[in-house]
Amino acid sequence: MNPILHELQNKQWVWTAAHAKEHSPSKLLTTGFDALDQVLSGGFPRAGMIHIASYLGCGELRLMLAVLQQNQHHKRTVDENKLLIFINPPFELNAEFLVAHNISLSQLVVIHTHSDSNSALWSAEQSLKSGACSAVFMWQKQLKNTHIKKLELAALQGNSYCIWLDSYLHKQAISQHQNLPLSLSLSISRKNDDLAIKVNKQKVGWAQKSVTIPLPFVSQTYRARLKNLASQSMASNVVAINAKPSLMRK
Repeated sequence: MNPILHELQNKQWVWTAAHAKEHSPSKLLTTGFDALDQVLSGGFPRAGMIHIASYLGCGELRLMLAVLQQNQHHKRTVDENKLLIFINPPFELNAEFLVAHNISLSQLVVIHTHSDSNSALWSAEQSLKSGACSAVFMWQKQLKNTHIKKLELAALQGNSYCIWLDSYLHKQAISQHQNLPLSLSLSISRKNDDLAIKVNKQKVGWAQKSVTIPLPFVSQTYRARLKNLASQSMASNVVAINAKPSLMRK
């Protein structure tokens, strides 16, 4: 084999037709949205590292509801349910939402590490390789290629997902993600009650233009925020008039 081609394959920058069977529709996890499944050639890969670039709280976790509900799709018994690991989440998990979607709270493990990222990366890698987890969600601004490669291989080894949630949305950084050894890279932006999702990279298929899907929930807080901004705008047009004391007398 050409040494250059061999090096590109080792970096997972080359896809060959021999991998087609590994990504047949029967071996993919449907996202729950037909438009997104179509640009992903059938759905999420069954294992590997998925990168999501988005502003915090725009609906990125709810988009991954299919991953959170994997145990239901696999029809495992309660004893066989694998764990869902959350490493350094920047918010409190909504237990009512999870229970409402039949996600057992006994599956959840929340890990808070020290400020240095090495502890978070070590926790993620060990959890993925253990085979006891269906998915590990981690919040990191930036990761080196070597870290991504380790986490991708650990996820494939443990037949699990590593969901990298990234709020670093610089355009140059997103373009560089196309060259990273990831199974999938998505960029998400909010448009009122819809999500615009762009496929930056996928192992099978090309990068895709944005597709728009309705949010899988009714966002009351977003609407309340718009209403509050509108009321503030109206208030700014009101001019206060102070009455003189003489005018206040009868």
